[in-house]
Amino acid sequence: MNHPRPMTPSPRERAFRAQEDITPVRKPDYSRRVVVTGMGVVSPIGNDLDTVWQNLANGHSGIGEITHFDTTPYEHKAGGEVHDFDVTKFFNFKDARRTETTVHFAVASARMAVEDAGLEITDANRYDIGVIYGSGGGGQALFISTRRSGIPGARAR
Repeated sequence: MNHPRPMTPSPRERAFRAQEDITPVRKPDYSRRVVVTGMGVVSPIGNDLDTVWQNLANGHSGIGEITHFDTTPYEHKAGGEVHDFDVTKFFNFKDARRTETTVHFAVASARMAVEDAGLEITDANRYDIGVIYGSGGGGQALFISTRRSGIPGARAR
């Protein structure tokens, strides 16, 4: 009697089956309601809600000549840069020096959102409060410096 040999699953099938076995930490509860109670912003058109709103209402784009790095080797010279941002309002100098600018913006906007909401975070409510953060693109400086350090003859800055 000829018995067919059991087929060995491909690596792709094994990966897919492994994903099926993973259970989420918590299933989505679509009956829960989320309330936006505060906002914070760091952007090319302002570093606080009032300034951003004024610039939006007056049609200011925030796009200008790039000043944070040398654009000579590049065809395009314009971009949206954040100006007049005081990192020391949100970090001490030592911590600020050790973290990337995008982290400064994320922490600052999150703290502004909590402050705008008038929330006081305590041990009793700290697991009920969350911040959703969005970025149009951040962390490139770290990526580029890390990439450069891996190229023979290139130096990380």
